[in-house]
Amino acid sequence: MGSIFGATLFGIDALVVEIEVRLLSGQYGRFLLTGLPGAAVRESRDRVKAAILASGYEFPRKSVLVHLAPADQRKDGPLLDLPLALALLAESGQLPHERFPRVLAAGELALDGRVRPVRGILAIAAAARELDIDAILAPAEIAEQAALAHAAPVYPVRTLAEAMAVLAGTASVDPARPAQPEVDVEGEDDVRDVRGQELAKQALAVAAAGMHNLLLVGPPGSGKTMLARRLRALLPALGDDASIECSRIASVVDPTRNTRVSRPPFRAPHHTASAAALVGGGVQLRPGEITLAHNGVLFLDEFAEFPRVVIEALRQPLEERTITVSRVAGTLTFPADVCLVAAMNPCPCGYRGHPKVACRCSDHEVRRYVQRLSGPLLDRIDLRVEVAAVDVRELLEPGPRTGSIDLRTAIVRARELQTERFTRSLTRVNAQMSPKEVERFCVPDPEGHRLLLKAADTQHLSARSVKRILRVARTVADLRGSATIASADVAFALACRTTLPLHE
Repeated sequence: MGSIFGATLFGIDALVVEIEVRLLSGQYGRFLLTGLPGAAVRESRDRVKAAILASGYEFPRKSVLVHLAPADQRKDGPLLDLPLALALLAESGQLPHERFPRVLAAGELALDGRVRPVRGILAIAAAARELDIDAILAPAEIAEQAALAHAAPVYPVRTLAEAMAVLAGTASVDPARPAQPEVDVEGEDDVRDVRGQELAKQALAVAAAGMHNLLLVGPPGSGKTMLARRLRALLPALGDDASIECSRIASVVDPTRNTRVSRPPFRAPHHTASAAALVGGGVQLRPGEITLAHNGVLFLDEFAEFPRVVIEALRQPLEERTITVSRVAGTLTFPADVCLVAAMNPCPCGYRGHPKVACRCSDHEVRRYVQRLSGPLLDRIDLRVEVAAVDVRELLEPGPRTGSIDLRTAIVRARELQTERFTRSLTRVNAQMSPKEVERFCVPDPEGHRLLLKAADTQHLSARSVKRILRVARTVADLRGSATIASADVAFALACRTTLPLHE
């Protein structure tokens, strides 16, 4: 038999493992694994033996030595069950002849020989492109996802016996076709459902057009969460490269997913989430919520209720669009290009500044509440919008309202302008512009320039804040289809920088 490869996950990437098997004279039943196997890999000895016997094959009556190369990388998880069993059966002469010289397989084996789905199948298939693999064997439930990598023909298998038949050439199994895009639900979470809040809706469109971070501040019931959850409907569909990248990340956390991610992800972790859950880490260095929201939206409701250490962990990824996680197990860099949308009350009771409900919080309580958000973190949020309480009469009043489809049309046009603008750059949207690009593309007209200088003096704006205001103004102009940043665009960007009450 030729070479049989498996793979193990390291973050959102796959490490290809070559399976080497030798049958040695000695004590029957001895099964040795070398090459830094983790607990799940060591347990595979019993799963593999049971699956081989249940599938009608003979387990070798010799000592078995299995080496997982490279030897200096730790391997964990059940992904190596299927390739280990195939290599063992090939070495014992139970595979009639070889059909593929180089095969990569991934799958967990049930005790009755069934092949179960595993995490990260798309990352595994993508890693096979570098090794000139002739065929990939993947669990049937997720084989279409593996085919998205276009690395080699992917053969779906449901059992160990079927995998052996594919390798022997005795089974007529057609290669899997690439997975289809996920199905969108038309009319779901439409902006039209939100009454009033026109400034917040405009800010939502700006956030979607330029991927600007957004903070919504207002009392309970004012529509903050409704607005945030409707941002995903405004975002354009993902391009091919971004779609494959998001599908690869999704496959690492969802072993049963067999569709291609075509819409920007939307993640909304609870405010009790830990820092590791948000930014990634753990024993196996898995991606966090900010990576799972890559190319999409990370929504943090009750923003000020998150522990401060968790909130502050966002400062670096919001600026650099990546996050580096260093642990004893290793160091990994995860993608973290997200549009952060946060929602919070203005005070602990939620009614600070409400026209009809009195606030019960003291100034000290309000200050302690809002100061959980540091100045450097707020500096990284381009749009800070006050969402006031909506009058009941406005809620009940019928009439035409702008919907998500109308806003998305203008947003798509704005994205097209940005694509033309950044043709020769790695930048994709306005929020990612470098300082040099800001100087080149974000020059306001004379009136807008004077307005910005006045605001910088009176509001004591930092250099980062000024750059972010110019980026937002550029996006507002793009939504209008204008090449010039007018004073009204700068004024809107300044209006969307609400100062939190008693925040110093």
